[in-house]
Amino acid sequence: MISGDIANTGSPEEYATAKRFLEGLSEAIAKHRPGAHIRYLSIPGNHDCYLPETETGLRAVLVAGIQSTFQTDTPDESILGSLLDKQQNYFEFQRQLGQGVNTVIEKLFRLSVLDIGGFRIQFALYN
Repeated sequence: MISGDIANTGSPEEYATAKRFLEGLSEAIAKHRPGAHIRYLSIPGNHDCYLPETETGLRAVLVAGIQSTFQTDTPDESILGSLLDKQQNYFEFQRQLGQGVNTVIEKLFRLSVLDIGGFRIQFALYN
């Protein structure tokens, strides 16, 4: 489980570094546990957004605009899309880890179930 803040500024270079680190970790695990099924689950943190300083005011307006509809059955998808757009580098990193998410709702929340040692473990992942 990778619980956010994989990057500091959300740049593609930071995710490339994280990907190389996880590849090395996977290789080390596989060396010591041949046949191990290695899977990463991740959720973004506040540093996983690419947000230039010039756009912080816009983000504040968008966050304020979404709050009234966020807990309803019909949150404003155009505002959500604008907010989530700042995490595109994170979502590409996530896709490269084999966790591609496609819809706005999946980018906000998803369930993941792992079978480990005869146990089913369910993770609720919230952005």
